[in-house]
Amino acid sequence: MARISRNITISLPVDSGAPVEFIVRRPSADEHQKFLKSRLKERRNKITTDVIAPRLALMHKILLDCRNVTIDDEHGNEIELNAQTQLTEGIREHYGLDALDTWRDLIPANWLSSAATYFEETAVDEEGSEKNS
Repeated sequence: MARISRNITISLPVDSGAPVEFIVRRPSADEHQKFLKSRLKERRNKITTDVIAPRLALMHKILLDCRNVTIDDEHGNEIELNAQTQLTEGIREHYGLDALDTWRDLIPANWLSSAATYFEETAVDEEGSEKNS
């Protein structure tokens, strides 16, 4: 029997080694619809596309954790990057982060953007059939 889970794991092959896994919460229907609509903007009868900013905004909102990601700390030691990672003052200085930045801000934008395409490719219309947006 199919089980609908609140969380989704998105696997993303990067470089070499194990694929990066993003654990995200399932966006609400309203969040998903806003995300899909925010990629196209109409201004003076011209339609412009902006896919990167909406993808990053969605992933920052729904990203809960990640696996198979490491970073170097301020001493050059490799540490795991995930939701439990404590960003020390040294790490913040090493990566140029300010006080409001989180562990999510250390994940490359192209990885987050690629993971967000999952929600574009699996868009569902009102009748329940899958479609590509």
